[in-house]
Amino acid sequence: MLIRCFAALAVMLSMSCVYRRDLVAGGALQVECREAAGVTIGPIEAFQAGESLLVKGYVKAREPLGCVDVVVEGPEGDVLSRTRTPVVRHRHHRAGHPPVFEAWLRVEPPESSRLLITHATYADDPRCAAGEGPGPEAG
Repeated sequence: MLIRCFAALAVMLSMSCVYRRDLVAGGALQVECREAAGVTIGPIEAFQAGESLLVKGYVKAREPLGCVDVVVEGPEGDVLSRTRTPVVRHRHHRAGHPPVFEAWLRVEPPESSRLLITHATYADDPRCAAGEGPGPEAG
């Protein structure tokens, strides 16, 4: 009986993963990262979850902590949605695990939309530490 439960759980989990398509890898979303000197952003993944878009990625830098501005632009260049999210370390931080960010945006971007991702450290932008919204440089 226990084996059947685990088998059923494994099937449900595998089915949910099948429908989660990475919009960046699939070419539906283009990505532009605005990186400061010594900062590398990526790889970036984006998944549609109902009416929301989940954008995830890594930040590699000497001072990676801070925040990331994520802007979704439509095919015509109009801003569809934007948010600011903190860059955090994994709970089990090790050298092979760079800090990550995760942003939820309430948008269903059309095909050929673009993600603009900008990193700022706390020293560069005090609004990061205050948790304020995206600055004008994000759009």
